[in-house]
Amino acid sequence: MGIHPLAAIGLLVLAVVPGLKTGGIKVVQFLLALNIVADGVLAYLIYSGVSKGDWWLPLLFSVIPLVGLAISLSGKVRR
Repeated sequence: MGIHPLAAIGLLVLAVVPGLKTGGIKVVQFLLALNIVADGVLAYLIYSGVSKGDWWLPLLFSVIPLVGLAISLSGKVRR
């Protein structure tokens, strides 16, 4: 669960800091991708009955990191 705040902070840094170096962008992309994978695994665990909850909720939470990852991969990041 610690990956969510780190990915959110990274996405904020990506959006606000102009001239972020390529290494910093790669770190943020890694955090966003890890967040998406973690949400997918959690949704699967809920869906398969290992954990309780609504299986679609983690997928809903992964929409913003998915959009952020797509934007960062497209090269539209502030430079």
